[in-house]
Amino acid sequence: MKMAYIQTKGNEMKNRKNKQRKYWRWIQTIAVVTAILMVAVGTGFQYFVDESESKNITNNRNTLQAAGITILEPEDTSSADISLLSLAEEKSSQTAEDTSWEALEQKLQSSLNGYDGDWSLYIKDLAEDRSISLNSHEMQAASLIKLYIMGAVYQQAEKGNLTLYENQISEDLDQMITISDNESANELVRALEPESEFSDCLEKVNSYIAAAGFLDTKQINGIGDVSLWSGDGVNTTSVNDCGEFLESVYRKTLVSEDASNEMLDLLLQQEVDYKIPESLPSNIKVANKTGETDDCENDCAIVYSDGGDYIICIMSEGWNSDEEAVTRIQDISQMVYQYFNP
Repeated sequence: MKMAYIQTKGNEMKNRKNKQRKYWRWIQTIAVVTAILMVAVGTGFQYFVDESESKNITNNRNTLQAAGITILEPEDTSSADISLLSLAEEKSSQTAEDTSWEALEQKLQSSLNGYDGDWSLYIKDLAEDRSISLNSHEMQAASLIKLYIMGAVYQQAEKGNLTLYENQISEDLDQMITISDNESANELVRALEPESEFSDCLEKVNSYIAAAGFLDTKQINGIGDVSLWSGDGVNTTSVNDCGEFLESVYRKTLVSEDASNEMLDLLLQQEVDYKIPESLPSNIKVANKTGETDDCENDCAIVYSDGGDYIICIMSEGWNSDEEAVTRIQDISQMVYQYFNP
C-alpha cells in the first residue's frame, strides 16, 4: 500500500511538473512573440521617429535581453543607413518643392486653357531665378509699349543726348507711367528726335528695343492719336519681353543703376492698380504698368511680398468681355501670390 501510494504521489508530481513545464513554455513563447512584435514595431517606426525614440527602442531590447529573452536583432542600421535615410528625405523634399512649382505651372496653364480669347503669362521667381512662360508671343501692347519708351528716354539721357529735367520731360515721364497718359508718351517719343518726323522718332524707340534684345516688341504707331499712326498693325510686345524688362529694372541693370532706380520709383507710384494689385493685400508693394484697348487687357508687375519677390506679366486679347478679362487677371494674380505666400 505504501509503495502504491508513493508511486501514485510520484505520478501526480510528474504530471504536475509536466503541466508546469508546458505552462512555462507557453509563457516563454508568448514573451518571445511579444518581444519580436515589439522589435518589429520598433524597427518599422525607425523611419518615422526621432533619434531619442530610437534610443528608447534600443533600451527596450536591452531590457528584454537582460530578462533572459533572446531577441533576433535586425541588421545594424546606424551610420550608413541613417545617411541614406537623410539623403532620401532630402531628395523627397526637393521633389516636393519642384512638384509644387510644376503644380503651379499646371494650374496656371489649366486656367488659361479655360479662358476665351488669347492669353499669355510670365512668372519669375526672383529669389530662385526660375520662371514660367505660357504662350508668350507677340501681342497687342497697348500702353505696355510705354515701358520701352521710358527705357529709350533714359538711354538717351545716359548718353547725354537728352536732359530729363528740362522741357517737361520729367513731368511727361511721370504722367506717362503713373496715369498712363497717351499724349505724354507721344511727347517723349518726339523728344528723342526733335525737329524730325514722328516716324523717325519711333526709330529711336525701336533702336533701343532691338539693342536691348526685346525680340517681340516694336512701336509702329503713336498712342491714342490716329494721326500718328504710320502703318498697318499695332504696337506689339510679349509677356517674356515685359518680364525681362522688369527684371532688369529690379536688378538695377536697365540702362544704369541710377536709371533703374528712377524707373522703379515711377512704377511704384502707379495709380492704375485695378488689375494685378487689386487682389493683393493692401500693404504689398507693387511696381506695375497696365495696358488696355477695347479688345485687350494687359498688366505687368514686380511684386514685393513677404514670401518672396516675383514678376508677373499677363496679356490677353480676343475675349468676349473686358470685365471678365480683368477679373481673370485678378484671379491669376491672387493664385500666384498665394503660391509665394501660402
